[in-house]
Amino acid sequence: MILKQENSFSEFLQRWGIIIITLILGVAIFLVIMFNRSLNKAVILPLRELNKKVQLLKESKLEGKIEISTSKGEVNELAQEFEKLREALNRVSKENRKYEENRKELLSNISHDLKTPITSIIGYVEGLKDGVAGTKAKQDKYLNIVYNKAKSMNFLIDDLFEFSKLDLQKLPFHFEYIDLKKFLVHFVEEYQLDLEQKDIQLNLQDVQLNKAFVRIDVQQIRRVLDNMIQNSVKHMNKEEKRITINAKQDADKAIITVRDNGAGMAEENVEMIFDRFYRVESARNSDKGGSGLGLAIARQIIIEHGGIIKAYSQLGAGTIITFTLPLKENGKNEGNSISGG
Repeated sequence: MILKQENSFSEFLQRWGIIIITLILGVAIFLVIMFNRSLNKAVILPLRELNKKVQLLKESKLEGKIEISTSKGEVNELAQEFEKLREALNRVSKENRKYEENRKELLSNISHDLKTPITSIIGYVEGLKDGVAGTKAKQDKYLNIVYNKAKSMNFLIDDLFEFSKLDLQKLPFHFEYIDLKKFLVHFVEEYQLDLEQKDIQLNLQDVQLNKAFVRIDVQQIRRVLDNMIQNSVKHMNKEEKRITINAKQDADKAIITVRDNGAGMAEENVEMIFDRFYRVESARNSDKGGSGLGLAIARQIIIEHGGIIKAYSQLGAGTIITFTLPLKENGKNEGNSISGG
């Protein structure tokens, strides 16, 4: 009986064994092919696609978005990380290009603003050497012009040096808590004497400050106010010339406003007045004095104090420049505090 069963199994293997083995091999090969296709579709092709797009990063082609056809899986996550890298590199690249453009523009403006007075100085000195100024009065006039041009260059260099230190964040600030109202009162009292000689009224009005203490570098904030007032003085064109300073509290900040009744400016020029070397006059000249850096310096100083500065103007109706300073937090240790400027 057992022998008969063994013979039957042997016959079964002889008849069906090759077919079964062939079938198993066929299924295995089919599964390998399907796995390979799946692997190729899910991993190999996306990786090749990703590799081509990553190569663009090496060539500094940062505008095209990095995304691949597959919508899920580790390769897609990798592509998303490369996309974040591309966005970061693109931002840095744009900032570098903007910085380079600003650097070229700055060099061009510096060259212009230095060359103009130097050319003028050379002309007047040559006139003195050649005897063009034949009288003592004319010689004195030429020398005064040369002196004023040299002073203008010196102011420009000082402002440029100050702006550079601010831009590189290398200007030291000496902060202290002060009573803002007393500081403004002292500042206006000192400045009024200078402006009276130019027939310009400077007044401190509508001061709504109740024990408002601010943490500032006194000299730098004085410089901000000085630059704002000098900007107003340069553009005075009315018979009655007025500059008014206002101040008020608003939640956690103080708002200081300098308002004049000068020439004002067109709306499209307002935002640009804080750009370095920008002048409202269509023709670039320095007849009205100033380096073109005053309000750019003021903006940098206010930013360093944690405030913001804005301008509002209307052609023919004057200009308003306002800036904010954070108020001292209640209960905070005042440290080295003073009562005024």
